[in-house]
Amino acid sequence: MREWHSACKLYIYLDESQRIHKRSALDFLASKAKEAALGMTVFRGIEGIGSHHHLHRERILSLSDDLPIVIVLIDTSEKIDSFLDSIETNIESFFVTKESVEVLNRRVQ
Repeated sequence: MREWHSACKLYIYLDESQRIHKRSALDFLASKAKEAALGMTVFRGIEGIGSHHHLHRERILSLSDDLPIVIVLIDTSEKIDSFLDSIETNIESFFVTKESVEVLNRRVQ
């Protein structure tokens, strides 16, 4: 049986090199998501233009550590808002978006 459920999708955009409390921002946010029992997916971009209009690009012969990263979390609105409350002061320099989505759950019969 197919059932759709309302959910919330959170996107956090950052650069690989960004840090929070001397720690990789990605590691920090992954740790906080785990503490909040949230699933998280991370996408690493091959190219992006950041808020300072600087081009970040992956090149074949270089090991760039400043590529764009997008973190995506999907859960209930309440859990996403609680997660945001717990990290709010640490992500002021990041671009963050939130949207309502419908999630499909299929039950095994």
